Amino acid sequence: MAVRPIDGNELYRIEKLLDTDIVRQDKVALNLLEQVLYDIQHVPTLTPPNEWVRVEERLPEEKQRVIVRCERVGTSVGWILWGRWMTDIGPHAGDVTHWMPLPAPPDKDNHVPAKAPNEPLTIEQLREMKDEPAYLKVFDPLLKSGWHIIKVVTKDKIIFRGWQTVYVPIDGMGVNYNLYRRPPEGEEET
Repeated sequence: MAVRPIDGNELYRIEKLLDTDIVRQDKVALNLLEQVLYDIQHVPTLTPPNEWVRVEERLPEEKQRVIVRCERVGTSVGWILWGRWMTDIGPHAGDVTHWMPLPAPPDKDNHVPAKAPNEPLTIEQLREMKDEPAYLKVFDPLLKSGWHIIKVVTKDKIIFRGWQTVYVPIDGMGVNYNLYRRPPEGEEET
C-alpha cells in the first residue's frame, strides 16, 4: 500500500461529531472517534516539528543558511559569518533570537503537494516509470482516457501492461494523446 500523506489538522473536524446525539448514544461510535482523535495526535509526523533553537543554547555551523527570528523584522534567512549573524534582510533586522534548519529541498523522495504542476510526461520520464501508473489522456472524444501501467518505452512506442498488449506510438505524443502522473484538471479519474 502506498503512503499518502494527509493533513491531520483537517481530521480534527471530526471532533464536532462527538457532540452529536447519535454519537453520544452509541458507545462504540464514541470510542472509535475518540481513538481516531488520539491516533491523530500521537502518530509521528512526516516532517520534524517546528523546533526553534535559542541562540543562547546553540548556534548553527559557520556559513550554514538557516531560518532566523530577528527582533525587529521577524523571520528571515540568516547565517553566521566570522562569528556575526548576517541575514537576507540586512543589518537593520535586529538581533537574531532564534534559528532553525532550512527544510530539505524538494526531490523525488519528498512528498509533493497534490496541487503541484501536472505537466505532460516526457519520453525520458516515461522510460524511468517501468511498472508505474500513468494517466493516458486521449484527445479523440470517441476514445477513452484512463490509467495504464507502463511496461516499456521502445524507440517508437509506449507499451502498457495488461491482459492484452496495448500501446501508443511515440510520434502521437502531444498530437493524439499525453501521459500524466495524475488526471489533468477537469478530467475524471477512471
